[in-house]
Amino acid sequence: MNKYLPDKFKVAIGGYMGNSYSVELRNKKLIYNKNDTYNKNNKKSVLKPDREAWEKFWKILKEIDIWKWNRSYKPENDILDGTSWKIDIKYGDKEILSSGTNAYPPYSKIEVSEEFSRFCNAVSELLGGSEFR
Repeated sequence: MNKYLPDKFKVAIGGYMGNSYSVELRNKKLIYNKNDTYNKNNKKSVLKPDREAWEKFWKILKEIDIWKWNRSYKPENDILDGTSWKIDIKYGDKEILSSGTNAYPPYSKIEVSEEFSRFCNAVSELLGGSEFR
């Protein structure tokens, strides 16, 4: 077993009538899907980040304190269109299951937080620069 690989890794983000992205760990590889609603252009890739990429990813997750994020984030007032996201990661004794619709950790504001942006950027870096936003 590679101690830098997660036990579970499944993340997704998407917007109403926009692109959606998902990443899932299967057989020690990341399966990346990008669905482009406008152009009907779907992309699927299989990636295998190295140890250094995973270690950098875990460092960022620790810095943004992801393990303490709430289970659910929603704005005070309902918004019908917008962005939904979900994070389901288990790594050793740490686990995060968090999701949101038009609101972002850690404060449930409708503006994308620095912490959430850093998370999306960390996923993108783990994917070798593939989009995840």
